[in-house]
Amino acid sequence: MRYYTATAAAKIIGVTDRTIRDWIKDGKLTAHHPQPNRLAIAESDVERLARERKQYDVSIPDAADLAARLAELEQKYARLEQELAELRNQRAIAPVYTAPLIEREPRMPVTRTYHRTLEPERALPDGAILARDFAKQHGVNPSTFRDHYTKGLRGEVLTISGRPKPNREHETEYYLLPDEQELARNFWRRNGVPFNETPGQEE
Repeated sequence: MRYYTATAAAKIIGVTDRTIRDWIKDGKLTAHHPQPNRLAIAESDVERLARERKQYDVSIPDAADLAARLAELEQKYARLEQELAELRNQRAIAPVYTAPLIEREPRMPVTRTYHRTLEPERALPDGAILARDFAKQHGVNPSTFRDHYTKGLRGEVLTISGRPKPNREHETEYYLLPDEQELARNFWRRNGVPFNETPGQEE
């Protein structure tokens, strides 16, 4: 019959030498002592234990590895306990600031409209007018009017048309078509914006 040393048996079974010696001590594994400090373990016992481990996929952790892991976790636990105590101490000392309660007016929901896109190659429709000229003719500040069709007013954004500026495609030029002009006047009326009902000439 063939025999293995403790080291060879450990490699075949997939455990450490220490585990092999523990099994022998506990009677789980039989070994002979042909020479002082030398073990001889029967091949049949080694193969049996190897099959059992393979069948049940049992992983027997090394005791030294477990002890090292436990020591590491204990150090982490002690460090976390210390950090938690320091945080509690700081919280107890630091003044507590309570921000004053500010009542906010509810925001009006913004009704999103759209900006029509005009093709730059085509001529403008009859009656179209630049947005800034339309605002001036009605006595409304062009910058204020720009906010009406970009940011909106009281939850409503004005519809308007736009197209890229000639030779500056990254910039947009805004126009109002005839139907949009009436929409703009109704927009001002609904939102209480003062304007000249009868358009005057641009200054």
